[in-house]
Amino acid sequence: MKTKKNLIEDPKKQHDILAALRFLENLKTEISIATNIEDINDPAILNKLNEVILFLKKELL
Repeated sequence: MKTKKNLIEDPKKQHDILAALRFLENLKTEISIATNIEDINDPAILNKLNEVILFLKKELL
C-alpha cells in the first residue's frame, strides 16, 4: 500500500504540489502575524494565491 507521499509518481508534479503547499503554509504564517489587512493586501500575493488555487484544483480534482 502506497503512502500519501508516494501517490504522486511524477517528480515534477510532486515538486509543484509541494511548492504550492509551502506557499499556502507561508501565507498562513504571514496572515497570522499581520497587524492589519494592508500587510497582506498585496496584489502580487493575491495573484500568486489565485494561481496556487487554480493549480491545485487542476492537479487534484
